[in-house]
Parts: sequence; structure tokens; C-alpha cells
Amino acid sequence: MAEYLNSISGGGTHEHLSRKLSKEYINETSRVFVNFCTSLRTAGYTIENINIKDIGDDEVEIFFKHLKTKNISDTTHSKNFVILKAFVNWVIKVKSLDIPNVFRRAKLKFSSTKRNLMKPEQFQQLLSIITPENGHKTLKSGKKLNVFTTWLKTAIQLAMETGLRREEIFQLRWSNIRNISNDNDPRLIIDTNNLKVNRQQFGTDTGKNMKPIPVTKGLFKLLLELGYEEKMNEDTYLVVRAPELKIDYLLDQLTRGFSHYLKQVTDLKIEFKDLRKTYINYLSKHLGDKTKLFTGHSDDQVLRDSYLNKEFMAGNLSNIDLFKVSQKKILFRRVNYIEIL
Repeated sequence: MAEYLNSISGGGTHEHLSRKLSKEYINETSRVFVNFCTSLRTAGYTIENINIKDIGDDEVEIFFKHLKTKNISDTTHSKNFVILKAFVNWVIKVKSLDIPNVFRRAKLKFSSTKRNLMKPEQFQQLLSIITPENGHKTLKSGKKLNVFTTWLKTAIQLAMETGLRREEIFQLRWSNIRNISNDNDPRLIIDTNNLKVNRQQFGTDTGKNMKPIPVTKGLFKLLLELGYEEKMNEDTYLVVRAPELKIDYLLDQLTRGFSHYLKQVTDLKIEFKDLRKTYINYLSKHLGDKTKLFTGHSDDQVLRDSYLNKEFMAGNLSNIDLFKVSQKKILFRRVNYIEIL
């Protein structure tokens, strides 16, 4: 388990076996390992003496029942087995062990959760209240702090207008913007590394997998406000921040700040990652099955299962008359009918 954690952390193992995944995934994997070991210890096992070849359906059942005693959702329950399945797959591949993956046989059940989208009017209201005065917060410990940062509003706007993940937003540079038009009418795109795929395939933040972000009218307006005409060729970040700030701090502050200000706008449960889902839903409204070309997904099923809001998609059909017959076709048939006579 320790070797696997090193492997997905991008270090501590042979370079060709390294897969750099997100810190959130690594932490979640570590928690699953602890839960699994705890369940076996509670059942009387001595963890240090267990060989992975000896883990069978009895041990999986112990863990399954252990999770049922916890107050967790069906999705979280199932994700434990998905992570352990990935771990054993790694063991089979890297350690060349001929063992069955017993975690594959566990019955999984993922909860059907409603994907809340950010409405445009809610988003504008959110932007209007991101001020130092509204940033004051009191923690449960009684400690007072202010979650406002000078770059918070820009980062949130970029998330909504690009659909990028948090780390990808902080990697955007002015030099990533490219004009693909040959005439005076600018057609801009933003070249970005697909962090998730590059880490899985190459174990690095950068790699061959790139995705172009279309510069829509809304995004272009934002870029102009941020100083595009003066900075278009600079190799500097769009989200201006102090150079000494670590990425983990930036991600934490972004999520914390978004949640704090959002509570002042709506009681609806919307997480920062729902900005990406909002972007993808609106993009799908215009592009349909071509949406995945700009989101970095390999197939439509991932979009349907994890991002698209069925209510939103159904609402887009309000002005469609499914059974309306084209008037042009009717006239054509009448003409043919008359000619036949």
C-alpha cells in the first residue's frame, strides 16, 4: 500500500511506474487503506502478517460490513471498493502476481445525486459581493479571519468561463492564448495541459494531452478586463498572486472563499466543481455530442453520468415542436400530387 501511494504521488518508485494523481485522490486512497486495515484489525487480524495473496471474499466481506456501520453515502461506500480494486490491479501489473482481484466482485451502488448548476443571475450576484467587507468569517473555534483575496474573483470567473479544474486555472498564462485566425477577425483559443490525463498517462503535469479552450464572447470580455491587449504575449499567470504561495494553499483558499461568499447568495448546495458542470452543460447546449472535444473526456458516457444535468437539458427542448411538419415538405408533396393528376 505504501508503494502504491508513492507510485500515484509521482515519486518514491521507478520513474516508468510513477503516476502523479491529484492530492485529493491520494489522500482519499490513504483513508481507504486505513479503513480497510482497521476493519481487519477489529476482526482480530494481525495486519503486518497478512500476505495480499490471502485476501479473499471473507476479508472483503469484513470490510463491506465495516463500512455499513459508518454514516456514509452509497457512493462513498462504493468508491472504497473502486479504489481498492485499482490498488490490486496495480499490484497484479507491477508485482506480476497471479491473483484474483476480489474487490471487483463487490456489489457497488452509486447514489443518483442532483447536479446543481450555477444560474447566470446567481453568478453575477456572487461576483458583486466578493469584497473584503463581506469576507469576514468566524470559525467554530472562535477564531476570526477574512477569506477575501485579491485574485479570488478572477479565479472564479475563469472557472465559469473555461470549465477548467482548480489547478488548471492557476496554470493559465497569457502566452497560452493563441490566435488561430488568418484575418483581422480574431479567433482565440487557450492551449491547456489536461492535468488529469497527463498525470495518469505520463506521471507529470505536462504531456502530450492538450485541450483547446474556446474563447467565447464572455471569456474574451473577461480577458480584456484583465488586460489582454497589454499582456497577450507575456509568460505570466492570468490569476495574479504572490510567487511564494504554494498550489495547495491556493486551491484551499479558492474553495474556502467560493463557499463563504456563495452562502450569502443562495442556500442551494453548489460546490466549486459545479462551475465546471455548469460550463459543460451550457457548452453541450450549443455543441451536443461534440462537447467532449473541449472538455478532455474520451467518450459521451462520462459526460452523461458525471456532468450533464437532465433537467437543464430537458429545459432546452421547451421551444421545440417535435411533431411539426415542415411547411416546405407539405408544399412539395402537393406539387407532386398535382403533377401526378
